[in-house]
Amino acid sequence: VNRLPKIMNAKKAGEILFLTYKDEDIINYIKNKGYDDIPQLSYKTIMLLRKVTLNENWDRIFEFLEGKGTVAILNKKNQRPLLPEEKIQIEKLLCNELEINNFELVTLINKMKKIHENKDLSKAFNKLLNT
Repeated sequence: VNRLPKIMNAKKAGEILFLTYKDEDIINYIKNKGYDDIPQLSYKTIMLLRKVTLNENWDRIFEFLEGKGTVAILNKKNQRPLLPEEKIQIEKLLCNELEINNFELVTLINKMKKIHENKDLSKAFNKLLNT
């Protein structure tokens, strides 16, 4: 169940397929990429879809189909980086809510990165949180 795409992504996939069949330019673009017909979308490719142009969505799908990255990597690659003002606001919010200073915040962020990157640590930490 966790691996199924969200309903909005499935809806977006339907819209993309519908619009693709109506757009000759997109069909020609798909054929130029080496596909005779519109490729079938698996649940993983559906998770790549965003509210952007048809070309951008198909580029993301082709990157995935060509093995240029996983869903997580491709989605993270297209995230907008934080603006400096946003980062400062978030840091202030965290310091105020957690009642810590900047040094403690940096230490916390480094430890959270370690937990986030290591699956075993993440599972152990989640078990402690859920007890």
